[in-house]
Amino acid sequence: MNSLKALRIYVYGRVQRIGYRRYVANLAQETGLKGYVRNLSNGSVEILVQGNEEELKKFMETNKNPPLSNIRQIKVEETIVQKELKKSK
Repeated sequence: MNSLKALRIYVYGRVQRIGYRRYVANLAQETGLKGYVRNLSNGSVEILVQGNEEELKKFMETNKNPPLSNIRQIKVEETIVQKELKKSK
């Protein structure tokens, strides 16, 4: 059995005002992850996702080149699993 892991991901580039948050939320739901995605004041996006290692790997592979975005940099940090998180919205 895979244990739960959580990732905090910061995405830099053209990722706001193009439907990127909805894209990420849909991708997380399809992958079975829990978490959230939100815009930050510096123009980047913060994503918190948690699930098993296979789900997280699939999410990261699929999120590399979403439509209309121009991702310049992605920073990924492992973080503490939050049991109260609901399915991604």
